[in-house]
Amino acid sequence: MAMEVLGNLLQSKFASGSIGLHPLGRSPTVSHLAFADDIMIFFDGNTSSLENIAASIDTFQEISGLSMNRDKTAIFHVGLNLEEAQYLNNQGFQSGSLPIKYLGLPLQHRKLRKAEYSPLTDSIATRFNHWAVKCLSFAGRLQLIKSVIYSLVNFWCSAFAIPRGCLKAIEQLCNKFLWAGDLTKCTVAKVSWKACCLPKTEGGLGLRDFTTWNKVLNLKLIWLLLTNNGSLWVAWTKEHRLKRTTFWNAEVKQTDSWVWKFMLSLRSLARPLMACDIGNGQSASFWFDNWSEFGALIDYIGEEGPSRLGIPIVALVADVANAYGWRLPSCRTRCPSIESFRNYLLSKAPPNNERGADCFTWGPQDNRRSFFSSKRTWEIMRPSASRLPWTKVVWFSCSVPKHSFTFWISHLDRLPVKARLLNWGMSIDVNCTLCSQHVETRDHLLLHCEFSEQIWHLLLHRLGFPPLIFNDWNTLITWLLTRSGSSRTLNRIAAQATVYNIWKERNNRVHNSASFPPLTIFRHIDRTIRDILLARRHNKRCRGLLSKWFAYS
Repeated sequence: MAMEVLGNLLQSKFASGSIGLHPLGRSPTVSHLAFADDIMIFFDGNTSSLENIAASIDTFQEISGLSMNRDKTAIFHVGLNLEEAQYLNNQGFQSGSLPIKYLGLPLQHRKLRKAEYSPLTDSIATRFNHWAVKCLSFAGRLQLIKSVIYSLVNFWCSAFAIPRGCLKAIEQLCNKFLWAGDLTKCTVAKVSWKACCLPKTEGGLGLRDFTTWNKVLNLKLIWLLLTNNGSLWVAWTKEHRLKRTTFWNAEVKQTDSWVWKFMLSLRSLARPLMACDIGNGQSASFWFDNWSEFGALIDYIGEEGPSRLGIPIVALVADVANAYGWRLPSCRTRCPSIESFRNYLLSKAPPNNERGADCFTWGPQDNRRSFFSSKRTWEIMRPSASRLPWTKVVWFSCSVPKHSFTFWISHLDRLPVKARLLNWGMSIDVNCTLCSQHVETRDHLLLHCEFSEQIWHLLLHRLGFPPLIFNDWNTLITWLLTRSGSSRTLNRIAAQATVYNIWKERNNRVHNSASFPPLTIFRHIDRTIRDILLARRHNKRCRGLLSKWFAYS
């Protein structure tokens, strides 16, 4: 409320002409912007204007008792001579220069350089370094990246386009933290970042590619520009950038801001996703918006359409109709697309004020909505692959995240078993860590090793099955997929816990020189499964599974 009083004082001074408006703040009028206890005042740079601003602030201090902190106040100016600049400084204000940090984001008149987006990368690196001492599992690191890091990046991406170099740096930080847990360590990624950015049902981890996600969030700016008429930013942009043109055919100028240039570069992505249901026709572009069954007419009829029909390139749909109907200029043409369009208009009602404003919609052609959805837009634009049936065995509602992650790595055959380490050029003994008799491959270590077979036999007995020997990994996956009923969930929980603990025992022997017999490992698996089922006893998919697990004990 106090800032509203100051705003009214300034507004009266601007209205009377005591304070001159900034040249780019005259239409629409932009005199000041306030957020919480911060305020930005835009004026013409004249000394008289500055004096009246200072007088308004003094008046506000007398009324409210709140004074301006001059140490946190600065004047940003350009094009002033030395005498004028000195006068401004003599008023007790600091002379500021861009970039500055405001609301956690850098304000800059040009594209961000590496040093200017370093606060974002430094903030991410600081968090990773703090988490490095927590001994997190792969699944724990993945969850922190998804929740904390992506929220931080979303805040920046929602405000403006982040340069590709910054996004690449963030990707490298996330990749290193996910696979190494420590930014100071050099570890080869087990799975490429591109593959990790696929949905879980397509074999990935459900992460989002930063470059594509940056485009998705900036497409929202295009949606707001074309639909949000109540926004000051929209009004200013239309007045200063789209006054004699439309967004769809606006030319890229050298003097344009880098954010505006990036938005224009996204037009080819936005146009197929936008459509318009005609109301009064005063918002939809006749040539560029998708308001007819033919899509954008500039594409359907061609670039020569405006000259052939005599309708300006910047015309709105309302410009081509009146109270009596459509009024296309008469012309003789053999162009089949123009003839088809004319016939189409005969069956379509013209725009009318009684129908309200035009309604823009967003999405794929068969499922458009009257609002912008970042999630749905991501699904349209993201890299995609075919759905994989084995993912049902890895990711399911009752699974333990760290078990699922290890099982996912195992299925992709990316575990650093000795056979793979040998292929990487390391000089090591390739015999199995658990039995010392055969080459250590994924299938041998987890399925065929005598040590592992004893654990599997104990497990299968508890599940009510006779001793089985899985010929290879695919046999195990097929067995887990073909089971039906509630016991399928128990089988998957048990199989993942077994794979996780066998791999843990292998690493314990390699790195800590400690070992446990198969029976001890199985007892730990038994305790783990009990805890999992007890914690999920209210989940309908886990009801009755604890009694089934005890049935053959």
